[in-house]
Amino acid sequence: MAVNYPDRAAVDERRLLAQELPDAIAHQLSSVAMHLMASAETTSPSGLRQTLVTIAELNAEALEDVRRLIRVLSETPATAAFGDPIADLAQRLSPTAAAQAARRGLSSAGLDPAVRVPFAADRLGLTVRETLSRLISSCAARMLLHTPTGGACLISVTVGEASTELQAQHPLRGAVAKQPEPALRALEVRLAILGGTLTSTCREGEWRAVAWLPRDV
Repeated sequence: MAVNYPDRAAVDERRLLAQELPDAIAHQLSSVAMHLMASAETTSPSGLRQTLVTIAELNAEALEDVRRLIRVLSETPATAAFGDPIADLAQRLSPTAAAQAARRGLSSAGLDPAVRVPFAADRLGLTVRETLSRLISSCAARMLLHTPTGGACLISVTVGEASTELQAQHPLRGAVAKQPEPALRALEVRLAILGGTLTSTCREGEWRAVAWLPRDV
């Protein structure tokens, strides 16, 4: 029986998350170990107290990621192998690097881009960083396809205390499909898995998209 695209996208995104989350957990546990070693030489009560607070926070983050990993793996069919290659994490760009690449590509195509991504985005958790980078690249790819020459394009990321938001918009060149491109559809599924949202609209000659993601996932 054929697998429809939404199901396939969901499985692919869960498979990618199953690769990313162990890296995030390993980083958190390594940080706990480093703080524990440092605490052995701490003589200041206030310094020791701060170290213990940091360890508790890292432990809570790792525990939440373990729970998320278990949920992702339990929802992923063991036989789900569609043959689609998933890029190695080491080959992926940070959000600011993805923004620079998007800006160069859009400018080279004769568009007028405004791409604003703060350096704080590069300090977010691994899963959020990977998601933001893919959102930036996918929005830029769409803009290259559907924006008239000289059109103004916007990609803007805001990093808040509890959440991260991306906004994107560009004028439309002719008629466009009502359904989002496969890359954006896959990201819509990914954000839903992570507790976020991705919505896009085509209205009055303009495409707009808003993505929201909890800061710590």
